[in-house]
Amino acid sequence: DLTKPSPRRRKDTKASSKELMPANLKDWNVVQSKGTFFLDEDGDIVNHVYSLSLPQDSDMWITMQHLKIGESGESLDGTVTDTALLVLKKDGTSLVAFTENKDSKGKYSLRCSLRAGTYILIPFTTGCRLKLRKDMPTKEAKLISKDTDGRVNLTRAFRKGLEEIFTMVDLDGNGLLSRSEFNWYNLRTSGEEVGDDEWQVVEDNIELENGEITLNGFIKLNEMEADDNEGDTDDAWVTMTSMGFNKSLILDEACPFMLKIYSHDCADTRLRVIGLKSCKDKIDTAICAFVIAKGEPMKVKNMKDLTLYQYVNDHRGIIVVDNKSKSKIEIQLDCSRSRNVVSHTGSLLTTVTVLPQSSVVGHCLLPLDDSKEFRVECEESILT
Repeated sequence: DLTKPSPRRRKDTKASSKELMPANLKDWNVVQSKGTFFLDEDGDIVNHVYSLSLPQDSDMWITMQHLKIGESGESLDGTVTDTALLVLKKDGTSLVAFTENKDSKGKYSLRCSLRAGTYILIPFTTGCRLKLRKDMPTKEAKLISKDTDGRVNLTRAFRKGLEEIFTMVDLDGNGLLSRSEFNWYNLRTSGEEVGDDEWQVVEDNIELENGEITLNGFIKLNEMEADDNEGDTDDAWVTMTSMGFNKSLILDEACPFMLKIYSHDCADTRLRVIGLKSCKDKIDTAICAFVIAKGEPMKVKNMKDLTLYQYVNDHRGIIVVDNKSKSKIEIQLDCSRSRNVVSHTGSLLTTVTVLPQSSVVGHCLLPLDDSKEFRVECEESILT
């Protein structure tokens, strides 16, 4: 699946996204979906996962890009959240391709040929840029107000937040929420599926358009909930925080993205959301396979069964430790001599434990500043 470039040619393999992008892309068939990376309290990343069905073999162009909704996806220093994509075989374990290219606007892309069949698409962000907030804002936004008759009203700030949520969860971008889209939203905010009874309540109480929830309808559902709770906002805050908003109603622990799949030879490509979960183990396995196939191998001194693989392009670096021995190894990876880098571990000095016959991602590295040169240097020392 993953072809190895020969080491001598490696320096020339960085074609820019512009060169790879098909010239006649407007004639290709396209399917697309939004999705979101959410941070859980423990720092785990949860996101939408997709299945892609191709009835015919096809030349493909796939792009992934952060979506600016509210305050999400871009930090004050101009860096944007990284949004890569892993294409796996239907079994969900064998990696087929990875979005290796990135343009200056933060759009990641991949040009490849895929055989007819079904693939699992797993979005991936390193955690270098989408991180848990360091501190909570001191000022808590007001969600509801009561008028003189004691009627509950949603504040303007709360409505704005709900509009942003609506844009995030409207995955197909048609301006309405289907039952399936509403279901993924409900799973995220309450952990529960939308059953027939709940959907009946929606149908009975708000106007639908083509059987889907309008923005006004969505806001009305939240008004009804606030009313039922007699102005108590605990449930409303659960909704806002689980969708990535802080107490000032700024979207800072989620990053929405747009996934576009262009196929040259396939008119009836199907893309659907099949999960909203953490795929950490699958991602780690796939990234290790990718780096071992494409990275630069470096032997570790006096350790014949231990290899360090380093994959570096102009916008990311990944270091993987592969342990072929029969014993567990603890190794320290020091990237502090690198230039303009940040690691997903939060520190350029990290210790990893590698079980026998297994491989581990040691560092995922991104530039601290996208506009400056990025250089990765790693020194290893064995601890056990």
